Amino acid sequence: MDLQADKVLDTAILFQGPPLKPASNPEAILLTGATGLVGPYLLKALLHRTKADIYCLMRCGDQAEGMRRLKDHLVLHALWQEEFEPRLFPVAGDLSKPLLGLTEALFTSLATKVDSIYHNGALVNFLYPYSALKAANVLGTQEVIRLAARSRLKPLHFISTVAVFFSRTHFQRGVAAENDPPQCDETLKGGYKQSKWVAEQLVLNARERGLPAVVYRPVRILGSSKTGIMDFKDTLCHLIKACIALGKYPRLDTLIEYLPADYVAEAVVHLSLQERSLGRIFHLCNPAPVSYKSFLQELNSLGYPLQEIPYDHWVLELEQLAARQPQEKIYSFLALFLRDSNNLLLQQMRFESQNSRAGLGNEVVCPPTDAKIISTYLTYFQKNGLIPAPSIS
Repeated sequence: MDLQADKVLDTAILFQGPPLKPASNPEAILLTGATGLVGPYLLKALLHRTKADIYCLMRCGDQAEGMRRLKDHLVLHALWQEEFEPRLFPVAGDLSKPLLGLTEALFTSLATKVDSIYHNGALVNFLYPYSALKAANVLGTQEVIRLAARSRLKPLHFISTVAVFFSRTHFQRGVAAENDPPQCDETLKGGYKQSKWVAEQLVLNARERGLPAVVYRPVRILGSSKTGIMDFKDTLCHLIKACIALGKYPRLDTLIEYLPADYVAEAVVHLSLQERSLGRIFHLCNPAPVSYKSFLQELNSLGYPLQEIPYDHWVLELEQLAARQPQEKIYSFLALFLRDSNNLLLQQMRFESQNSRAGLGNEVVCPPTDAKIISTYLTYFQKNGLIPAPSIS
């Protein structure tokens, strides 16, 4: 593994000429990651905010299968509208393969058709090493950059993460500004964080060489603020399930800063359609993060009476619960994850977001973390059997 070598962009990729179309008025857009967590909301926002046709790179056998997958995913997220279909064009490809899994002719044809790219796709797995994620997350980003440069220059909107700052260098500083270059040292652990750091470096390298690129670094992303739909693999989901099962929650004084997926999508699209955004970096943050304690205490008012106990005691009780219920693999995984208290008690960092605040103004506002949104999440958990219905109303 050589992250410093991998961040060097292929010198054969050349950036010449002006952007194909004004950023504010794209006619055809390439979107990667449409069937992920944020992807369907990005797709909806792009369809509503622009008149563009959307080409969705996805792993599928053909366009018909891709359309079925797209429609099913949008239905799952309560976003599907029949009028979307004429503007959707699935592209059978693969981020992990050269030329995105396309033939040379199809790659060039796609590069000629689209005039803006939103690169949201990535292999998201927090257990995989860097070597398992490199092809999709790093080499795939390089191929997206290659497509942005092919034929005529196209703006590239890259969805990164604030986790590129999760190394000792930045934790010691305690704050990261949007224009601060993320430093990679030996303490940047985890294959996913490493792969996103390298991918972002490729984008920034391309920007320095002439690509009109924009980088968006959101904090942790949870489900929709309107439906609660989210990925149950998130550690917060596991934590809530375990707290309710135990009737107790751990004493945690750290903040939980997250954003709903639908807000992230609206913010990205709103910023991306402004000409002044080209070449900038945006931190997408929750303006009013709450503590884990406040978040978990809110469960009491929603019918789940919980008692606060010391962190170490709670982890011990969780391990005992995992032993009693081995079929609930969530408990075993969470117990293993939380044996290192740094995984929840991580030193807090502050992410400055002047560019985002100026670009979003009062037009795109982050929903507050209150009883309403927590109730929305819990209702979704109940419907899908993650947690039982509350014992009291």
